[in-house]
Amino acid sequence: MPNVEVTVPVPEERLAEFFSLFGSWLSGEERPLAGSRGRQPRSESVSRRSRYAPLFNYLSEEVPAEEDQVELEFEQIERVINAELPRSAYQHRAWWANTPSHAQANAWVSAGWRVDRVDFDNDTVSLTRIGH
Repeated sequence: MPNVEVTVPVPEERLAEFFSLFGSWLSGEERPLAGSRGRQPRSESVSRRSRYAPLFNYLSEEVPAEEDQVELEFEQIERVINAELPRSAYQHRAWWANTPSHAQANAWVSAGWRVDRVDFDNDTVSLTRIGH
């Protein structure tokens, strides 16, 4: 069978959802769209051994469901994960990209959140629920 190359334009804010759905399709798994109101995030999408699993748990369980936005201080995230963030988290916007192939991003994307803004002057990150 010949290979076919396909280009799929996906808005940046929907990349996490696209990769999640595409991965599900490749594995033959059927699942509803991520970020649907009233739907609980799938905890098995983040390994319990992941350094960032506590962040997934915090965003999934501790942030009230009616809150669509949350601002976290880097130090607050470090307390949640019980570890220091890498130096790159304090210096590079790319570390905060909503790319689920990165462990830290997988934690917030799988919990139904995306990073909107990073403030390096105040060491804070603003997240918005996906689909809101």
